[in-house]
Amino acid sequence: MAMSSQAYYDPAQRYPTAFSTSATTITTAITTSEDYALPKPSLSPLEVWCVGRIEQWYEIALSHKCPFLKRRATDFLDTLEMLVREVVVRPSNLVQLGPPVGLRGDERTRHKTKFLTLEQVADILRHDWKVDSRKGYYVTGRLTPSIYRNDCIFDGPDPDMPVQGLRKFLNAALHLFDPKQSECELLSLTVRENDNVARWKFNGVLRLPWRPKLPEVTGRTTYTFDDEGLIKEHAETWDISALEAFIKTEWFNFSKMQSH
Repeated sequence: MAMSSQAYYDPAQRYPTAFSTSATTITTAITTSEDYALPKPSLSPLEVWCVGRIEQWYEIALSHKCPFLKRRATDFLDTLEMLVREVVVRPSNLVQLGPPVGLRGDERTRHKTKFLTLEQVADILRHDWKVDSRKGYYVTGRLTPSIYRNDCIFDGPDPDMPVQGLRKFLNAALHLFDPKQSECELLSLTVRENDNVARWKFNGVLRLPWRPKLPEVTGRTTYTFDDEGLIKEHAETWDISALEAFIKTEWFNFSKMQSH
């Protein structure tokens, strides 16, 4: 049954562990912290150097202001790290390294609130959609990371998808749209037996020098959960194809330039 926006309220008051870093327990929800130690001394100097440099370069790539260059750089480093793990790091040392850097947690994403019910997660999702202002995480890139896996897959018609890794998605989405000229309206949020489904309408202006305006898109996002109640997949569908969206974007911007 779809939950209307009139039922919206701030779930931070009911589920504080989803919005804080404290390791407390509420009902059946558990907040944990996922930390990864630095490489142990048993790694060879070459292994330590390679792993350390990739970590440093990844942080530099994520700090880039342009979301498109940021995505290209992190994709390259993901591939480079895969090669390093295959060619440089000894198989017996792979366990020490933990997950690839793109799938690890950082200060924003390492704390997890597990075993929430689908209804409780829906409350948090509704909070992230910012129903009243229509300036939710699709516009700002700001969501509640404690309910997502760090290796969550974000998929959809966008040519830049799929993206695997919560940290990579957040950094790519943070400066993607102009929040003053963009908005996303949550039309409904349905709690189903095994997932949550949001229907939405989006109008966006990309944060590029010429401010390209995207065509209005109506879509649906399905949130799929793992055994611990964390979102493992965030999958979008649109009412238009990616090609049609691109053509309409370019036509709108061409028409705008002609009018001037």
